[in-house]
Amino acid sequence: MEEIQYSDPKTGEDTAVKETAHSPSARRSQNPPNILEKLGKFTIAAVIFGTSVIIVANVLLALFWTDHHLFRWISRQLVARNWSTRFVTLLGVAIRVSVVAQCGICVSMLAALALENDGVPKKYVAKVSLTRAQSVNPYELLFPLWAGPITRRKFSMLSLALAITATFLAVQFIAPILLTDFGVGYQYWDQSLGISYGLDLSQGHPLKGPQYQFAQPTYPIFAEALQPPPPAVDGISDTGTTIRAFLPIANSTFRQEIRSYVGKATVTDTRVVCVRPDPNSIITLLRQGDGSLFVQGEYSPESTDLPNLSYNSSYQFPGSLLVGAHNGCTASFENKTDADDWAVSLCWSPQFYSSSQVLDGYFVVNITGSELDWSQQLNQSSWLPTIASSFLSPVPDNEWLRYKGPSIEMALSFCYWAGHAVDIDVTAGTDFGDSPSEPQLSFNGITDRWNTGSIRDQLGNTANTQHYTWKLANTFTQTDFVKGTPYSLEWEYNPSGSLINPQDLSDPGQPVPDLALCSFCRISNNPSRFQYRLHPVQAAVFRDILSFKTQLSQAMQSYVTTQFQMKYYDVLVQFNQNDTASIVASVPVLIPVQYTAFIIMGGILCLHLLLVLVISWLFVIGTNYTRLGNTWQAVSQLQSDELQDVFDEDASESDTEAHHAHGNRRRRRRGRDRGLQKLVVLVRGTIADSVLS
Repeated sequence: MEEIQYSDPKTGEDTAVKETAHSPSARRSQNPPNILEKLGKFTIAAVIFGTSVIIVANVLLALFWTDHHLFRWISRQLVARNWSTRFVTLLGVAIRVSVVAQCGICVSMLAALALENDGVPKKYVAKVSLTRAQSVNPYELLFPLWAGPITRRKFSMLSLALAITATFLAVQFIAPILLTDFGVGYQYWDQSLGISYGLDLSQGHPLKGPQYQFAQPTYPIFAEALQPPPPAVDGISDTGTTIRAFLPIANSTFRQEIRSYVGKATVTDTRVVCVRPDPNSIITLLRQGDGSLFVQGEYSPESTDLPNLSYNSSYQFPGSLLVGAHNGCTASFENKTDADDWAVSLCWSPQFYSSSQVLDGYFVVNITGSELDWSQQLNQSSWLPTIASSFLSPVPDNEWLRYKGPSIEMALSFCYWAGHAVDIDVTAGTDFGDSPSEPQLSFNGITDRWNTGSIRDQLGNTANTQHYTWKLANTFTQTDFVKGTPYSLEWEYNPSGSLINPQDLSDPGQPVPDLALCSFCRISNNPSRFQYRLHPVQAAVFRDILSFKTQLSQAMQSYVTTQFQMKYYDVLVQFNQNDTASIVASVPVLIPVQYTAFIIMGGILCLHLLLVLVISWLFVIGTNYTRLGNTWQAVSQLQSDELQDVFDEDASESDTEAHHAHGNRRRRRRGRDRGLQKLVVLVRGTIADSVLS
């Protein structure tokens, strides 16, 4: 017999293993293969090509995840065509194929290391030997490595096998895991857009629009540029210059995708000034036949230094105005069953209205107290008006003049604004997060109230306005609104000159009606006195802003803006002046919105490549008789004296039958028969018994 030196895996000492002269290994070449022969062509290709695929795929994913400028054009094309998830899935498949191939090679290397160094139980030797020649799932090697005594080196091999198994299992779900980072995000697209921004009068005028005061309002996004209001003056509420530009884009969804806009827009100054009456103004009250209250008299502003909103610098505010559109203003009585429903009336002033100066104004009357309260206090037995100050005390209160009694009160003010508007080139956009959105109406059935908070944020110049408006980059002065033809744009909305023509509310020849900004208040039903109730949403927004901002001018500005934008977008489809605008749109798309899964998978793949490097290095230095992928070598090395008794058995035996034939678990535990449980090793190309088993 020939004696072979075998290294003890526990102690590291050499141990003699006997081998007969006629064993298969005695007839084999004793020259170990070189490195290239050990690895084989497939292993070298899988390691080099697979590693390249993994690295390239990770770089592409990183560029896509970070929207890197080097990859931005490609990533945007992928997103625009809804291929982003397919792109990630295909790269995930490429990574998975490469990792699976490399995991199979690593298992073969670990099998060779176990067989040549530590030994494996005889029952697993066939599987382990053949594993060197073919790829198997990594977890199939765990049982052979776990069996037998656990040495330090064997524990290291087992740890490597567990790690490579973990990466193998994780990479099976790489695409679904990566897609958990996806969500709805926004990408920005530069594009040129054909627009229609105005009308050519030679082609006709748009039809008269509906009565927008009574329609459910809409709240499109607009661009806004604010200037600080002038120094406060007692008796005057002034919003300050508030430039608002409406973009000629009819589609609401598309408007909410726009991040920046350069092109023609309709620009108007929605500045509103409200002025307190002089306490010496003669204001009279008259009860009508239907029980409603009629406010009459002559209004004079208390302040003489009033802001001039006309484009004519020499314009003078009228010294006095008759209250109401038809020699009076119909007031509304509050409904005491609903404390939030204020009795506010708007009464147009035809005396102040000027198409040549493009000015418009309304008296605002707020009544506190029920109809019964007023009938008891007024105590009118004739049809003659009663002077308000004769039984009520006039009390100045900011922009209001309040006439107070024991249980009743009337507050009076006058608000005016200019209707200047032009079509002009603007630059608008947002630098706050995503593109602004349009406020949405909703109704709370529990409180029986309209939810107007987001509308207040848009129209009321609150801290959240930026969520619902674009920022207007242009700087405008009053003269910008009169370049070219005077009141160059007003005719687009009505031929008389004002952006909001109160006469649209009435039929030809009929007086302009008064407006009640309430939902449940008591209004006049006298056919000779016209009073209409405003749409409940418009009334709710008016009250909300007045409560929140405490300035009547801000509430009136919301009313003016709402009427303008409703009319503007209603006639927009008829515009026939064409131009091109440049926009940047933020389109909602499915893109990576976080990095969690990407970082986790990147770490797993880095661990995998490190394991491939370590296991390959251990295989090269720790094996001598294995050629990876060589099936005939793996089979022929099983032909040994140690396994001859196994090969002599019936070839139809299963693994379980062979196990029972060559050893019994109970007898092995008692030490009477080691059978297939004893360790064998690959020595000089043949399977031999380890004396340590």
